[in-house]
Amino acid sequence: MGIYSTGLTDYIPNKYIGCFDDDGKKTKGKYLTFPMDNNNSPKRCMNLCNTHRFKYAAIKGNICECKNYEPNFNLKRSFSDCNTLCTENPSEYCGGSTTISIYKTLYSDSLEKVSVNPIGCFTNLKRHPLLNGWKITHARLTPKHCVYSCHIRRYPYAALISSRECLCSFTKPSSEAKTGDDMCMTSCSGSSEYSCGGNNAINVYSTGLEGKTDTIGHNYLGCYEENQNNRIFNGYSRSYSVNTPEFCSNLCYKFGYTYFGVTYKSECYCGNQSPNEPKFPKVEDKQCNTKCSGDANQFCGGGWRMGVFSTGLIDFDVNGRLLGCFSMEENSFDSIKFELLNTNMPSKCSAICYNSGYTFSGVSGINCYCGVRAPSPELYIGLQDSQCDTPCAGDSSKTCGGQDSIQVYDIMTIKPIDKNETIPELLDEFNTLNLESIWSYDIHIAQEPDFAFVIYNNSEKNLFIKNGELVIKPTVLSDNYVKNGCLQLKGCTKYEESSACSMNASSFNILPPIVSSRLITKHHKSLQHGHLKVIAKFPTGDWIVPEIALVSTTNEENKLVLGTSFGNLNLKCNGVDESISVLKYGLKVDELYHSKSIMMKSISASRWSDDYHTLELSWSNNNILFKIDGESHPLDTSNLQ
Repeated sequence: MGIYSTGLTDYIPNKYIGCFDDDGKKTKGKYLTFPMDNNNSPKRCMNLCNTHRFKYAAIKGNICECKNYEPNFNLKRSFSDCNTLCTENPSEYCGGSTTISIYKTLYSDSLEKVSVNPIGCFTNLKRHPLLNGWKITHARLTPKHCVYSCHIRRYPYAALISSRECLCSFTKPSSEAKTGDDMCMTSCSGSSEYSCGGNNAINVYSTGLEGKTDTIGHNYLGCYEENQNNRIFNGYSRSYSVNTPEFCSNLCYKFGYTYFGVTYKSECYCGNQSPNEPKFPKVEDKQCNTKCSGDANQFCGGGWRMGVFSTGLIDFDVNGRLLGCFSMEENSFDSIKFELLNTNMPSKCSAICYNSGYTFSGVSGINCYCGVRAPSPELYIGLQDSQCDTPCAGDSSKTCGGQDSIQVYDIMTIKPIDKNETIPELLDEFNTLNLESIWSYDIHIAQEPDFAFVIYNNSEKNLFIKNGELVIKPTVLSDNYVKNGCLQLKGCTKYEESSACSMNASSFNILPPIVSSRLITKHHKSLQHGHLKVIAKFPTGDWIVPEIALVSTTNEENKLVLGTSFGNLNLKCNGVDESISVLKYGLKVDELYHSKSIMMKSISASRWSDDYHTLELSWSNNNILFKIDGESHPLDTSNLQ
């Protein structure tokens, strides 16, 4: 038996620190204040502070303040002293008249812990760049900033190519291109003490991730045959000396494409249509056995053979999320920009922004903008305006802003449900996997209760349709990768730089050894009242914890659980049976609420994995009823607030 530490510590991300007196004094050190109008909540404030790299989020009424210093515990008050209801969600509290609610964000100041390991100065010609990868502009660039930025994105190499530009790459520079340090004499914008490249030269550093990086997120579809007159993809294409599936995947994803393919060792192709047979015959994988130009240990297609993958990018439903048309001004959107030359449209841009943890998306011509705040109301032109009527490059029937204007979408706020709306029956018999109008993948490193054991991904190895059934099948990662690897989840549905999206193996802190899949209806369907029926068979396997639940749209910790069970054949906690013979169901609530979770259980003489079971939930404003194989179990809601 291989025995591992789970890596579980006392630290809990998104921790509520407590209620504190607001002494009215000016905060010390760097801080940011956001007036939140009518949409303040702990989750939204923490998201903003985490995005801006602050350790703490302080909330008082409609004000969100981000800080980096620990609160004064001499000023701590009782929970009930922070009794102002949040404007976005009245079931949560946002400080009080003289108090503030303080939370710890997911961000930790890792910059101070970054180890800067120079590799050297290398010749870099603009027409023939030495490295390709992800470029970042930083107003106050230093080697430490560049290395940190590349490290958190799981690139093994960081290059300073100008006083303000940092390049992250998967490829180690050729030793033949190494030159003297006197060729890298351009001062960094953040400190003249350091050099940031030079004339046709770059400084290259190791991020400490050589040989450890891996990108989980793209999904291998197979090896396909094509010919000179019948190419699989007609989108972006180019030949790269550093080509690998990971490199091509990153490129096509950031260009807004759903699929990509590698062929002839160095060629990368992007497209939005999957290859269909018989036009493009699927052949044996061994026919795609040409070694990649960027890594001889990986394969990149072959002669008229293309290894085809999905990038994991799924269009985001923007219906009802348009804020309007705004005038474009520098920094008006507080954003980063992607150029989607042939693919830009609101749904594509919003998907990229949402997956990266941003709150707003905006389209203007071929440009996609992601931001953490909406443009100033002073820049507002109108909801639908002639100044935002440029046809989108990805779909000419959609509009993408204008020459000096931008269409902005709120991609984080949950759309309200019309109480008078008749909600049609949602039926899925799983003849196919409907990712267009029902389901989306929930991609992240699992938190409690299976924390540190499972990665939720979007691979067909882990989730597929078979004989009219949805099958979720966990797989096991290699011991070497679990102990030494670095994990970056592409398309992660949590905060991009949080522990739910990336993780490094070190010492006792191993990577989760299990890869599985998780489906949600979050982007497509929301239900207020109704009846839910699921027919399912629970899996076996130590520490596999499946859960079927109806999750709150405003707080994922609040949920009605139709069924959950540990996969362990034999498991007792304090003498109580917690094995696959025990099915739990009921109400789970966030620990910060006054109400407590109410979980019921059904104990079977056999195992819940032996056969299919019918799980039902009926809920309204006043009643919650569970049914397990036809047997009714009403939930006592008399003590709920």
